[in-house]
Amino acid sequence: MKISTDDCLAALILDRAGKPGALIVTIKAYMREQGLSATDMSARSGVSNAALSRCLRGESDIGYSTLMAIVSGLGLRASAFFLRLESTQATVTKLEKAIKIT
Repeated sequence: MKISTDDCLAALILDRAGKPGALIVTIKAYMREQGLSATDMSARSGVSNAALSRCLRGESDIGYSTLMAIVSGLGLRASAFFLRLESTQATVTKLEKAIKIT
């Protein structure tokens, strides 16, 4: 799975604002690839639609149990999710260096 430049820029913007950017971008990328809306994801994960929406907007922290419920709702193993998250963060870091954001 490839991370788009738009995904990385979104992560960068959120990270610079103090939000969990790469995490949100990774969740949204999986949701988009699977054609899932927030309502679909809520039903699949057991996380309330309101709580999930707040997390996806970066308005609320994503706790471990919520994250694991989301990962499960995506039909993923935690290891697969975290590998992609690591890749997203590495890409964001490279992008930061390339455009020299301090």
